[in-house]
Amino acid sequence: MKQIPQITDLEKKAALRFCETCEDSQGYDVPKPMMKRLTELGLVVHKGAGVYQGTSLLDRLQETGEYNPDHLPERKPTKTVAQRQADLRQRRADQGLTEIRGIYAKFEDHAKIKVFAKVIVKRY
Repeated sequence: MKQIPQITDLEKKAALRFCETCEDSQGYDVPKPMMKRLTELGLVVHKGAGVYQGTSLLDRLQETGEYNPDHLPERKPTKTVAQRQADLRQRRADQGLTEIRGIYAKFEDHAKIKVFAKVIVKRY
């Protein structure tokens, strides 16, 4: 059974402060550890590079003052960069594409790419 996270008054206050700063286009002033906690609670989503986005759960908290995480999405385990690159290579292989000089192309086009690359190198 999924354990429902509890929210403290301090976390609720920080979440509402995040909403305030978003509405008036200010940079948010909620500390980073608290933003991580709000992410764990499902109130915000970390988009990378210090950018966060509020969720429907945060909207509900702001409108009703209630935190009810009944509809929290299951978190998918994240893949490493190496796993994502391997997946990309596999998708390209399934499409009949292979990499040559940083370009994905069908194998029969590799000879043309090599000739073209030599022409460019000679010019510069």
